[in-house]
Amino acid sequence: MNLPSPMPSRQTWAQWAFQFIRVIQPRLAQIEATSVRQEQVYRMRIATVGTLPSAAPAGQWIYVSDETGGAIPCFSDGTNWRRVTDRAIAS
Repeated sequence: MNLPSPMPSRQTWAQWAFQFIRVIQPRLAQIEATSVRQEQVYRMRIATVGTLPSAAPAGQWIYVSDETGGAIPCFSDGTNWRRVTDRAIAS
């Protein structure tokens, strides 16, 4: 088992922190620029219960406009479209 060396001085920690920030900031900026958070509104496909596409593959999202109880986002589990509120099958 490799034990850490004795506690470094504050100067060493400060240098390490500064170097860490220099390395991580560009990476975080890159993630931010390529992720969904680009200040854009994400639009889900809209469907009615009768026009829902295949639920395969799992992990899809859709907005069901005439779902029982009102319009609601649903997700696919690979077999069925399920309401996000209670995981019941869209009907």
